[in-house]
Amino acid sequence: MGKAVQGLLSITMSGIDGLEILSRIKRHSELAEISVLIVSSRSDGNIVRDSLKAGASDCIVKPMKPVALLGKIEKALQGLRHTVPMAAPLCDDPRFNSKI
Repeated sequence: MGKAVQGLLSITMSGIDGLEILSRIKRHSELAEISVLIVSSRSDGNIVRDSLKAGASDCIVKPMKPVALLGKIEKALQGLRHTVPMAAPLCDDPRFNSKI
């Protein structure tokens, strides 16, 4: 069984943006299956569209609620072809395990 790997990338970084890093990851045969969430402070629809087009599993806009981030992570993990079954929720704090 494959190992579930997930990454978070910010759009705004020094020297290179997250979409460029994401496109490099997706072009690399050994990394292409990594599930990547894009995190951005930009809330325009273009960033969501561009992120998904580049291969992101999802996009979340800052500031974000922890429960929303955990929900996106769980959703991305469920979407992986080769996942490690989760024996427990991502967090023991009941505030984060409520419905989103």
